[in-house]
Amino acid sequence: MNELVEAPQPLTAERLEKLAYELALEYHAPEDLEVQFGLPEGILAQMLDMPEFQRRVHAARRQIDEAGDQTRLVARKMVAELVPVIAQLVTSKLVDPKDRIAAFKTLKEVAGITENDKMGTGGAFAIQINIG
Repeated sequence: MNELVEAPQPLTAERLEKLAYELALEYHAPEDLEVQFGLPEGILAQMLDMPEFQRRVHAARRQIDEAGDQTRLVARKMVAELVPVIAQLVTSKLVDPKDRIAAFKTLKEVAGITENDKMGTGGAFAIQINIG
C-alpha cells in the first residue's frame, strides 16, 4: 500500500504571520491550528513562550481589535446558527404573513441576494406570496 503523504509546508514569514493572526483571533483551538498548519503537536505552546512570536500575536490582536474582525466573525457565526430558525419562520403558516415576509427578507439579505441578482440564464429573481 503506497500512500502519498503530503510533506509539511515550511513555516515562512507569511505563514507565521497568518498563524499569529489565527491564534489572536481565538476562533480555532491551538491543537486545530497545529493540524491546519502541519505543525508538530504541542509546538504552539513552545512558540508562545518566544518573545518574538508573542509580539506577532499581540500585533495581530491589535489589528483584529482595530478592524473589528472579531465582532464580524462572531456575528457571522451567530447568523449561520440562526438561518434554520429564520427558514422555519418563512415557511410556517402559523406565523403572521408580515413576519414571514420580514424573515424572508432577512434570509435573502444573509444569503447575499440583491434585487439586481440574476438567476439561471438571466431571469429576474421573483417571489410570489399568496396570503389568504
